[in-house]
Amino acid sequence: MTTKIANAEDFVALGVETALVNNLESAGATVPRPIQSAAIPPALDGKDVIGIAQTGRGKTFAYLVPMIQRIIEEAQIPKGRLHGRKPKTPLAKGAARLRGLVLVPTRELAFQVAQEAEVLTKRLRFSVAVAVGKSPVGPQRKAISDGAELLVATPGRVRDLGDRGVFDWCNLSVAAIDEADRMMDMGFMPQIESLLSELPAGRQHLLFSATMPKQVERLAEKFLAEPVRLEVDPEGSTAANLKHRPILVPGVRKIPLLLEKILPQRRGVLVFCRTRRRVDFVAKALRDAGIACDSIHGDRSQSARRKALADFTDGEVEVLISTDVAARGLHVERVRTVVHYDIPLESDGYVHRSGRAGHGGGRGTAVALVMPSERNLWQKVAKACEVTAPLEAVVGYEPHAKKPSGTKPQKDRRVHHETVRSKGRSRASRPIGKDEKPGSGVRRRSDA
Repeated sequence: MTTKIANAEDFVALGVETALVNNLESAGATVPRPIQSAAIPPALDGKDVIGIAQTGRGKTFAYLVPMIQRIIEEAQIPKGRLHGRKPKTPLAKGAARLRGLVLVPTRELAFQVAQEAEVLTKRLRFSVAVAVGKSPVGPQRKAISDGAELLVATPGRVRDLGDRGVFDWCNLSVAAIDEADRMMDMGFMPQIESLLSELPAGRQHLLFSATMPKQVERLAEKFLAEPVRLEVDPEGSTAANLKHRPILVPGVRKIPLLLEKILPQRRGVLVFCRTRRRVDFVAKALRDAGIACDSIHGDRSQSARRKALADFTDGEVEVLISTDVAARGLHVERVRTVVHYDIPLESDGYVHRSGRAGHGGGRGTAVALVMPSERNLWQKVAKACEVTAPLEAVVGYEPHAKKPSGTKPQKDRRVHHETVRSKGRSRASRPIGKDEKPGSGVRRRSDA
């Protein structure tokens, strides 16, 4: 069923514990956002929840708050400052302390969710572990074995650690899946279904996504029990606080347009490209022009990707160029402009990329660089995303107009060539006169 969403004045009215409310206020979250007002009460009641909302709507706190509160209550974790306080009953030891699991599609999102979980559990006896691919297994395995109440992970690494016998799922009571539609796009659904089948029965599920494709619907039908379905935004719509600016520009003029018309006017610009090679190309061009920038894509190490994101968040670099790995779930408040250097092939990609601009409610701009050959693709994406802004042409960067028929200059046929065989060389090309015909050898004008 779909529940009507009503806003609450504060988190206390939603039933959130004082310790978590204080940490939320420290993080600047004083008034619940619509998806939080709708999702937290049923989740605290132990019900399965499906939350559908576009990026930047506060989905992370919508599932983290009820998850952490439930874990604190079940494990009887002290809710005040540590200062030597001990729980009434001993905590479970080692991997058996694990009570919550959050599955996310990308490494960047995993670290960001873990960071927000640590903000919520500040001054509490609560441990958060992260497990992601392309990172050393040893530290991740140790963090789980030493005892962590909450694990934030990518599906592939969970499967890897599970095969190594790291997990003890006996006390797991709640599992959350964030960016479920992105999981489907990346091919994680078989791994997620296999993993959920192995978890203890009777656990609570919290599934959050921007859209609900059929494969995600089937996952919900299979594993969720009478879920409460919540919708904040219609599927396929872009954020209302965005200004859309599609520009018609030839491919060879994209870099000059970026350098001369877009980047000088803005700070905190996120540029999306379709491929890793294109990311490196754009990053090099901007560096050569003296612009402080960095890049994120799958070929870069995890440490390099985290540093690039941290430098961009802190303002040490003004432009971040990325593949779609940064299109989901990342919250960087200073982003006010998103540039689609390559327009996405699907409308969902445009929605999620553009949602990075004005994240958290501020005004933002989404610029799409559309090549003349991509007019039809753009029209399809714009229609699906309800983007009504017309294609514009920037003076000096317009596509070259077609030349009228018959204006193509004729080739100069005064000089002809023939290919002949000569001694010592297999073939040779020699000029012949306009009135001469190719023959066996070259006839000079003086011999004619």
